Amino acid sequence: MKKIYFFVCCALVALVGGYPLIANAQVQSWGVGGISMGKITTTPDGKTFISTYQMGLLFSTNSGLTWSNLGLVNKDLRDHVIDSAGNIFVSASGDGGIFKTTDGGNTWVEKDSGLTFKPTRTIALGAGGYLYAGTYLGGVFRSTNGGNSWNAVNTGISNYDIFDLLIADSGKIFVGTGQGGIFKSTDNGDNWVAVNNGVTYLHISQLIRNSVGEIFATTWDKGWIFRSSDDGNSWVRSDSGVSMVSIQGIVFESSEKGFVVGGKTASGSSIYASIDNGRTWFADSPGDSIMQSVGITSDGYVLVSGYSGALYRSILPLTPTAIKAVAKGTPFQFRLAQNYPNPFNPSTTIQYQLQTRSKVEIYIYNEVGQLVRRLVDDFKEAGVHSVLWDGKDSQGRFVSSGTYFYQVRAGGFVDAKKMLLLK
Repeated sequence: MKKIYFFVCCALVALVGGYPLIANAQVQSWGVGGISMGKITTTPDGKTFISTYQMGLLFSTNSGLTWSNLGLVNKDLRDHVIDSAGNIFVSASGDGGIFKTTDGGNTWVEKDSGLTFKPTRTIALGAGGYLYAGTYLGGVFRSTNGGNSWNAVNTGISNYDIFDLLIADSGKIFVGTGQGGIFKSTDNGDNWVAVNNGVTYLHISQLIRNSVGEIFATTWDKGWIFRSSDDGNSWVRSDSGVSMVSIQGIVFESSEKGFVVGGKTASGSSIYASIDNGRTWFADSPGDSIMQSVGITSDGYVLVSGYSGALYRSILPLTPTAIKAVAKGTPFQFRLAQNYPNPFNPSTTIQYQLQTRSKVEIYIYNEVGQLVRRLVDDFKEAGVHSVLWDGKDSQGRFVSSGTYFYQVRAGGFVDAKKMLLLK
């Protein structure tokens, strides 16, 4: 198993309604351009997997700080699933097919008997251990024996260009297609019916459910999102605030937080976040003009892959208490103001407000996510407080010009903002 180490090359601040959903992020790179990534998934025991194009299946046990390569290098990997026995199945496009490992990636076996269309975009694990493969122009295939053989199950599907599969409840499956919209099966794939009532654009890129069971469908070459609250019987637009030319990934956490990524417009962003289960979205732009996939680790870190081969990981995990308070309109227990002056030279003031006495920590980070200085580490009474940063690091040295981030932690809440030092 090959271990891959990353270097950190920049940082960002993602603001949601003036408060950070991703406080800031590290950008990790393989050092080569053009490495694209498919699905990002996380298992309940804390393991994270990324299917990549040409760099194999990547695997992390520390929320994306370091990665191991589980093999299948030079394959165009798109998706993966793990069954109850720990066997990993990976789908591949190009000359493609389905690959399976029973020993954690030490050996792989191609499992495509009966898979008459091998380029495979997506794979899913359904009820009874059934496997489903969505192929490029071959429709849906099903395996009832652990991938040893496959049979086409396309009765009722009018467009065989399958982009995504969603396993909903027992026996219930949805597929998103390239030109035919969304199809639904209630009998493990034996029969399908179109469920496009309200879907006004039929090029579906991804399907997912949020924390309350609603289904979301994203579109490939339009920045549109459709939402169904009645098991796919009807759909409404749910992309308020989104301005993208395409959406290529969507994920929801267990609470009300969600992220979509894709190709940005000239005036838009390549990643948007939601704190109300996908009703409205707020923009942030980590850097790349196209983001390909997004995932959330089991301990709350957000991972976003860029088309250039960069992988963005939030320095801090999501803070459910603070974000849920925003979503429900609960008054904040603290507020963080923009530093003043900004830009500044050589010093600036950071102001924050507490509603109750709290332990307060304030940190300064540089643009590559490195800690520059801890300004405050003390209990503070309720009220408005200010602290001066004199532009020096923890060793008393003046720092150079550039972008910096200040982060405040108080009573379980976290907020961060960007500032600019110009000399």
